[in-house]
Amino acid sequence: MKVKEIMSTGVITIGPEDSFIDAAKLISANRISGLPVVNQNNECIGIVSEKDLLKTLFPTYGELFDVDSDTPLYEFDLENLEHKSVEVGKIKIKDIMETELIFAQPDLPILEAASMMVLYRIRRLPVTENKKLVGVVSQGDVFRAILNKHLKLV
Repeated sequence: MKVKEIMSTGVITIGPEDSFIDAAKLISANRISGLPVVNQNNECIGIVSEKDLLKTLFPTYGELFDVDSDTPLYEFDLENLEHKSVEVGKIKIKDIMETELIFAQPDLPILEAASMMVLYRIRRLPVTENKKLVGVVSQGDVFRAILNKHLKLV
């Protein structure tokens, strides 16, 4: 079985100049875990995930464990860090997206795609053809395809 047989097409994407808020709305409204970032030529140049958005909202390790801070960790007011959410709304996707990408080609065997996802600890692969985004394949897509074909469970 090949990636092109199980990949999702008509993928919701976002641009590098779009905002954190734009990504959060798309991810939430569509109940997805990430978005390919494409340029004006529909070339995939990054991925932004829920995890990337959450990391932007959370305090950094340095903020929590600042040894030069006068505030001990047990007195650190995480509630006051919520103001950070207003600031991050203005952040552009290009500043938080993952740019070190692993791509799949449509004719790649699905088990090879699954192996790549396991090896690189990623949940989805953008599928490209001639540098253009044509779909996305996820671990769930591979799992369902294998169950359906070989175990007749789906």
